[in-house]
Amino acid sequence: MGLALNQLGDPAFRRVIILGLGLSALVFAAILAGMIALLPLIPESGIGWLDSAMDWLAGLGLPILFLLVLWLLFPAVMTTITSFFLDDVVDAVEAKHYPQAAGWRRSPLIEAIWLAVRLSVLIIVVNMVALPFYLALLFTGFGTLILYLALNSYLLGREYFEMVAVRHASLRDAGRLRKSRRDRA
Repeated sequence: MGLALNQLGDPAFRRVIILGLGLSALVFAAILAGMIALLPLIPESGIGWLDSAMDWLAGLGLPILFLLVLWLLFPAVMTTITSFFLDDVVDAVEAKHYPQAAGWRRSPLIEAIWLAVRLSVLIIVVNMVALPFYLALLFTGFGTLILYLALNSYLLGREYFEMVAVRHASLRDAGRLRKSRRDRA
Protein backbone atom coordinates (compact mmCIF):
# COMPACT_ATOMS: atom_id res chain seq x y z
CA MET A 1 0.00 0.00 0.00
CA GLY A 2 2.83 2.39 0.86
CA LEU A 3 4.49 1.75 -2.49
CA ALA A 4 1.30 2.68 -4.31
CA LEU A 5 0.82 5.86 -2.25
CA ASN A 6 4.42 6.88 -2.91
CA GLN A 7 3.85 6.44 -6.63
CA LEU A 8 0.69 8.60 -6.86
CA GLY A 9 2.68 11.32 -8.61
CA ASP A 10 3.56 8.96 -11.46
CA PRO A 11 2.09 10.20 -14.79
CA ALA A 12 0.30 6.87 -15.31
CA PHE A 13 -1.41 7.21 -11.93
CA ARG A 14 -2.34 10.87 -12.47
CA ARG A 15 -3.77 10.14 -15.92
CA VAL A 16 -6.02 7.36 -14.61
CA ILE A 17 -7.16 9.41 -11.60
CA ILE A 18 -7.93 12.49 -13.72
CA LEU A 19 -9.73 10.44 -16.37
CA GLY A 20 -11.69 8.56 -13.70
CA LEU A 21 -12.78 11.69 -11.86
CA GLY A 22 -13.58 13.63 -15.03
CA LEU A 23 -15.59 10.88 -16.68
CA SER A 24 -17.35 10.07 -13.39
CA ALA A 25 -18.33 13.74 -13.07
CA LEU A 26 -19.81 13.56 -16.58
CA VAL A 27 -21.78 10.42 -15.69
CA PHE A 28 -23.21 12.04 -12.56
CA ALA A 29 -23.99 15.26 -14.45
CA ALA A 30 -25.97 13.13 -16.91
CA ILE A 31 -27.77 11.38 -14.02
CA LEU A 32 -28.67 14.74 -12.45
CA ALA A 33 -29.86 16.09 -15.81
CA GLY A 34 -32.01 12.98 -16.25
CA MET A 35 -33.50 13.35 -12.78
CA ILE A 36 -34.31 17.02 -13.46
CA ALA A 37 -35.83 16.12 -16.83
CA LEU A 38 -38.02 13.42 -15.27
CA LEU A 39 -39.28 15.62 -12.43
CA PRO A 40 -42.01 17.37 -14.49
CA LEU A 41 -43.37 13.96 -15.53
CA ILE A 42 -44.64 13.24 -12.02
CA PRO A 43 -48.43 13.47 -12.38
CA GLU A 44 -50.48 15.91 -10.34
CA SER A 45 -53.28 14.60 -8.15
CA GLY A 46 -55.62 17.56 -8.58
CA ILE A 47 -55.74 18.14 -4.83
CA GLY A 48 -54.23 21.55 -4.14
CA TRP A 49 -52.55 20.93 -0.81
CA LEU A 50 -51.28 17.50 -1.88
CA ASP A 51 -49.81 18.87 -5.10
CA SER A 52 -48.15 21.69 -3.15
CA ALA A 53 -46.67 19.18 -0.70
CA MET A 54 -45.46 17.00 -3.58
CA ASP A 55 -43.84 20.03 -5.26
CA TRP A 56 -42.13 20.95 -2.02
CA LEU A 57 -40.96 17.36 -1.46
CA ALA A 58 -39.75 17.11 -5.05
CA GLY A 59 -37.74 20.29 -4.61
CA LEU A 60 -36.22 19.00 -1.38
CA GLY A 61 -36.16 15.35 -2.37
CA LEU A 62 -34.28 15.75 -5.65
CA PRO A 63 -31.03 16.98 -4.08
CA ILE A 64 -31.28 14.36 -1.33
CA LEU A 65 -32.01 11.60 -3.85
CA PHE A 66 -29.13 12.75 -6.06
CA LEU A 67 -26.73 12.77 -3.08
CA LEU A 68 -27.89 9.26 -2.15
CA VAL A 69 -27.34 8.05 -5.73
CA LEU A 70 -23.94 9.75 -5.76
CA TRP A 71 -23.00 8.18 -2.41
CA LEU A 72 -24.04 4.67 -3.47
CA LEU A 73 -22.85 4.68 -7.08
CA PHE A 74 -19.66 6.75 -7.00
CA PRO A 75 -17.35 3.84 -6.13
CA ALA A 76 -18.92 1.65 -8.81
CA VAL A 77 -18.84 4.33 -11.52
CA MET A 78 -15.30 5.47 -10.71
CA THR A 79 -14.05 1.88 -10.54
CA THR A 80 -15.72 0.89 -13.79
CA ILE A 81 -14.20 3.82 -15.61
CA THR A 82 -10.71 3.52 -14.14
CA SER A 83 -10.59 -0.25 -14.64
CA PHE A 84 -10.24 0.31 -18.38
CA PHE A 85 -7.01 2.24 -17.79
CA LEU A 86 -5.49 0.18 -14.98
CA ASP A 87 -3.09 -1.75 -17.18
CA ASP A 88 -1.04 1.45 -17.48
CA VAL A 89 -0.91 1.80 -13.69
CA VAL A 90 0.01 -1.85 -13.22
CA ASP A 91 2.75 -1.49 -15.87
CA ALA A 92 4.17 1.51 -13.99
CA VAL A 93 4.12 -0.27 -10.61
CA GLU A 94 5.64 -3.46 -11.99
CA ALA A 95 8.33 -1.54 -13.88
CA LYS A 96 9.35 0.45 -10.80
CA HIS A 97 8.95 -2.08 -7.97
CA TYR A 98 8.69 -5.57 -9.50
CA PRO A 99 10.55 -5.63 -12.83
CA GLN A 100 11.35 -9.33 -12.40
CA ALA A 101 7.66 -10.17 -11.99
CA ALA A 102 6.12 -8.10 -14.78
CA GLY A 103 2.89 -9.58 -16.10
CA TRP A 104 3.14 -11.63 -19.23
CA ARG A 105 -0.07 -10.34 -20.75
CA ARG A 106 -2.41 -7.38 -20.78
CA SER A 107 -6.05 -8.05 -20.02
CA PRO A 108 -8.11 -8.60 -23.17
CA LEU A 109 -10.94 -6.06 -23.53
CA ILE A 110 -13.70 -8.59 -22.89
CA GLU A 111 -11.95 -9.74 -19.71
CA ALA A 112 -11.49 -6.14 -18.54
CA ILE A 113 -15.17 -5.44 -19.21
CA TRP A 114 -16.20 -8.59 -17.31
CA LEU A 115 -14.04 -7.71 -14.30
CA ALA A 116 -15.29 -4.08 -14.31
CA VAL A 117 -18.97 -5.04 -14.58
CA ARG A 118 -18.62 -7.74 -11.92
CA LEU A 119 -16.91 -5.31 -9.55
CA SER A 120 -19.45 -2.56 -10.21
CA VAL A 121 -22.38 -4.87 -9.51
CA LEU A 122 -20.68 -6.14 -6.35
CA ILE A 123 -20.05 -2.59 -5.10
CA ILE A 124 -23.64 -1.52 -5.80
CA VAL A 125 -25.16 -4.59 -4.13
CA VAL A 126 -22.91 -4.42 -1.06
CA ASN A 127 -23.53 -0.67 -0.65
CA MET A 128 -27.29 -1.19 -0.99
CA VAL A 129 -27.15 -3.90 1.70
CA ALA A 130 -25.07 -1.53 3.87
CA LEU A 131 -27.53 1.38 3.36
CA PRO A 132 -29.43 0.73 6.64
CA PHE A 133 -26.11 0.73 8.50
CA TYR A 134 -25.05 3.95 6.75
CA LEU A 135 -28.32 5.56 7.84
CA ALA A 136 -28.02 4.23 11.40
CA LEU A 137 -24.46 5.58 11.65
CA LEU A 138 -25.43 8.93 10.12
CA PHE A 139 -26.06 10.36 13.56
CA THR A 140 -22.58 9.49 14.85
CA GLY A 141 -21.06 12.21 12.71
CA PHE A 142 -18.31 10.06 11.23
CA GLY A 143 -19.40 6.43 11.51
CA THR A 144 -21.02 6.42 8.08
CA LEU A 145 -17.84 7.69 6.44
CA ILE A 146 -15.69 5.13 8.24
CA LEU A 147 -17.98 2.26 7.21
CA TYR A 148 -18.18 3.58 3.63
CA LEU A 149 -14.39 3.88 3.30
CA ALA A 150 -13.69 0.54 4.97
CA LEU A 151 -16.25 -1.36 2.93
CA ASN A 152 -15.37 0.14 -0.44
CA SER A 153 -11.62 -0.01 0.22
CA TYR A 154 -11.92 -3.70 0.95
CA LEU A 155 -13.97 -4.31 -2.20
CA LEU A 156 -11.58 -2.33 -4.38
CA GLY A 157 -8.51 -4.03 -2.94
CA ARG A 158 -10.11 -7.43 -3.40
CA GLU A 159 -10.95 -6.85 -7.01
CA TYR A 160 -7.82 -4.91 -7.94
CA PHE A 161 -5.83 -7.89 -6.67
CA GLU A 162 -7.66 -10.02 -9.21
CA MET A 163 -7.23 -7.44 -11.98
CA VAL A 164 -3.46 -7.61 -11.47
CA ALA A 165 -3.47 -11.38 -11.04
CA VAL A 166 -5.06 -11.94 -14.47
CA ARG A 167 -1.90 -10.50 -15.99
CA HIS A 168 0.01 -13.43 -14.49
CA ALA A 169 -2.58 -16.22 -14.70
CA SER A 170 -5.88 -17.13 -16.31
CA LEU A 171 -9.05 -15.45 -15.05
CA ARG A 172 -10.11 -18.64 -13.26
CA ASP A 173 -6.69 -19.10 -11.64
CA ALA A 174 -6.62 -15.44 -10.59
CA GLY A 175 -9.95 -15.93 -8.82
CA ARG A 176 -8.65 -19.02 -7.05
CA LEU A 177 -5.49 -17.18 -6.02
CA ARG A 178 -7.53 -14.30 -4.56
CA LYS A 179 -9.70 -16.74 -2.62
CA SER A 180 -6.68 -18.63 -1.32
CA ARG A 181 -5.16 -15.37 -0.02
CA ARG A 182 -8.41 -14.09 1.46
CA ASP A 183 -7.11 -14.10 5.02
CA ARG A 184 -4.02 -11.95 4.22
CA ALA A 185 -4.54 -8.21 4.28
